Amino acid sequence: MTGWVDGYRGAVNAWECDQFGHMNVQFYLGKSIDALAWLGAALGLGPEAARARQVALVPVADRILFRRELRAGDGFHIRTAVRAARSDALDLATEVLNTETGELAAQLEREAKLYDLAARRFVPLTKEMSAAAAPMANLPALPPATPEAPTHEAAGLIDTSRGTFNQWELDASGHAHLRFRMNAYTSAMPHLMARIGFTTEAREERDWGFAALDYKLAHARPIKVGEPYEMRSGLYELKDKTMRMVHHMVQAMTGEPLGRLEFVVAMFDLAARRTMPIPPEMRARAEALKIG
Repeated sequence: MTGWVDGYRGAVNAWECDQFGHMNVQFYLGKSIDALAWLGAALGLGPEAARARQVALVPVADRILFRRELRAGDGFHIRTAVRAARSDALDLATEVLNTETGELAAQLEREAKLYDLAARRFVPLTKEMSAAAAPMANLPALPPATPEAPTHEAAGLIDTSRGTFNQWELDASGHAHLRFRMNAYTSAMPHLMARIGFTTEAREERDWGFAALDYKLAHARPIKVGEPYEMRSGLYELKDKTMRMVHHMVQAMTGEPLGRLEFVVAMFDLAARRTMPIPPEMRARAEALKIG
């Protein structure tokens, strides 16, 4: 396999948009899993082969940069290529493109591994997959995400959400789908943002919002149905228009890390549809909330 694999084509539904009027990040990532399935098929791991071998190609780390917002009714498509192939993992490049304009809406870098569903562990890629995974030349890497977030045990983190994953939130491997893992992170956001004064009242009165610019995700392991999690969140970098934050997902009973989301958000003027400086009253509260 060489070149891009077209893995998704569709349009943004109104119910996929958040309160700020653009497609929520959970759907970017959810549809990227569709694209990953198409790539797996191109490498010889289609549904029949995956069932026969009792394996699944799953993401273990993601980095996503948002370039242009997608709004209800926008048509878009997703394509994926192999950046590098190792014995135990694939490094992938994924692009989300506005089909009408050709503009890049988001770029995603992904590390994917093969998971043995019976042994419940990651295993080396099959010989057939390794042979088929020809890296595509001239794929520039995304800029590094710095600084790195404090750990899940850092002082000052606050509890922002908790829950479990339901049967209908599982993927083909029987574990929590990336879309719903992402939804768990985004559900923590209102709790964290309220601590700096970004409340529903402030948003509605002043027509303010925020927009994701840069997400870096680590998925420690697949999560089983009913497994309880809790989120520990904090803010660790503050600039004129942006804040760098972290959500740590941990197993509620044991404290074991299940995943991490490091991200940059920008204050957003909803009327003008552009970024804006962080208001002074929010900045003061954000400074007091900083960790690390």
